[in-house]
Amino acid sequence: MLTRTSQVALNTLTSYGRYGVSLVVFFFLTPYMVQCLGTDGYGLWSFVLAVLGFCALIDLGFGTSTVKFVAECRGSGEVERRNRILSTIALAYGLLAVLGVFIVGGLHLSLEPVFHVPSDQAGLAAAVLWVLGVRYVFLALPLSLYRGVLTGEQRMWVVNGIQAASMAAYGVAAWLALARGGGILWLAWVSLGSMLLEHGAYVGFAYATSPGLRIRPSLVDRRLLGEVLSFSSFAFIGSVASLVLLRTDPLLVKLFLPLSSVALYSVALRIVEQAHLLTKQFVNALTPLIAELRGAGDEEKLRFVLVNCTRFALAPTVALGVGIVCCARPGLVLWIGEDFAAAAPVLQILTVAMVLAMPQLTASNLLAMTGHHRFTGIAGIFSAVLNIVVSVALVRWLGIAGIALGTLAATLVIDICFVVRKACAVHAVGPWSYVRRAIVPAAWPGVVQAGLTAGLLWWRAPASLGMLVVLAAVPAGVYVVLFWFFGVEASEKTLFREKLLRFRQAPAEGGP
Repeated sequence: MLTRTSQVALNTLTSYGRYGVSLVVFFFLTPYMVQCLGTDGYGLWSFVLAVLGFCALIDLGFGTSTVKFVAECRGSGEVERRNRILSTIALAYGLLAVLGVFIVGGLHLSLEPVFHVPSDQAGLAAAVLWVLGVRYVFLALPLSLYRGVLTGEQRMWVVNGIQAASMAAYGVAAWLALARGGGILWLAWVSLGSMLLEHGAYVGFAYATSPGLRIRPSLVDRRLLGEVLSFSSFAFIGSVASLVLLRTDPLLVKLFLPLSSVALYSVALRIVEQAHLLTKQFVNALTPLIAELRGAGDEEKLRFVLVNCTRFALAPTVALGVGIVCCARPGLVLWIGEDFAAAAPVLQILTVAMVLAMPQLTASNLLAMTGHHRFTGIAGIFSAVLNIVVSVALVRWLGIAGIALGTLAATLVIDICFVVRKACAVHAVGPWSYVRRAIVPAAWPGVVQAGLTAGLLWWRAPASLGMLVVLAAVPAGVYVVLFWFFGVEASEKTLFREKLLRFRQAPAEGGP
């Protein structure tokens, strides 16, 4: 039986491994897609994904609710309550999937009159929209219940392994499809096939590893639906805000600018999304842990999550973010081509927003899982509105950079000034103590890293992507050293050494 700490560590490490697979697929597949599809073709693919991304809102927060309630029932041992909740959510998912048919149909009818997709591309866009609608809504929505079961049962490592295999399969199949002359419709079918394999594995593992799991219509409980909705409704609002930050921008670009601008913005956005996925793995692994700590009433450990875990989540974000900001233009040119150099300012702005948003991720996660989900939901609404308003106001003067500034403005005003301060107030952590212990130790080594990176790039302009990675890796290594010696508290170093020693001794103690 794994300890709580071991579970979090295993879930986090496998999350990074899954991200590594995702990064490899993204790194090699994206420039090949641009090469095979052309700038406009890749822009159309990105546009359809952005439009369909809003269908994730149909989830209504039930995905987060699944993780929360399964984790709580796991801690209390209420297997029958868990089964009733899951059966109730399964029924809701089935109804929402039917609703998704009409929503995708509405998006289909809006392609030309609303989104101004050229008439010669509207038919292809509609076909891709429906295939991906099956992939992301009609099937993935109800089947995602089983992924939530595995996550709530602290088996994120199983989810990570399945997702890594699915992404690798998709990457290979997509490459072969493009090599044989296939277009974005082929990519859509490949995506649907990989999804079926992935979610089929979730179903099998959920029943094999969750004791007493039963999901049946006879277990649907209307009383529990109200309890689930009280949480999921505000989780849904938080999802709206996240999708606005990630999906609205390409739509705004398309409304005001041509498809070529969508391609430029989408490449920058995808890079930041991948970086965001890397840096948030640790925070994601904390979600079921926070729910358990809340059930146990362990306020001291919740404060540890808010302060210490924020620092450890922020450190890799700063190190990665500094490297991206300093290497944005040469990286894009060497990776995709000179035509994408114009995306560098967007990439830099979105990366700064990603770094500044990391403390909010931990704070918002903590608030949502400890009964303050209404606040995080309302904050998400204001963040989404502010992002859109600023983006629309600036796009005509600054182009795609103006839309990126909208994301940055929402992060500065809402995430930092409201969400983080609220979490500190709820858990009795002084603002200056929070800044001193959680922010400063992770931030100042990044200044040193930025200076070293800029100096190396000035000293020697990279002639290849590999050389650029080396030039960026050396200052990042300096960051790691500085953070370990000056950013990690003595008690944390002692705890780390004790855990490492126990891990090394475990095989010997278990032997004959």
